[in-house]
Amino acid sequence: MRAYLVAIFLSAVFLYYVLHCILWGT
Repeated sequence: MRAYLVAIFLSAVFLYYVLHCILWGT
């Protein structure tokens, strides 16, 4: 289902963004 793929993509991008902020924020 397309909505399912979009949800996975958004969650992956969000996790990547959070990880990036944590790594560069310290």
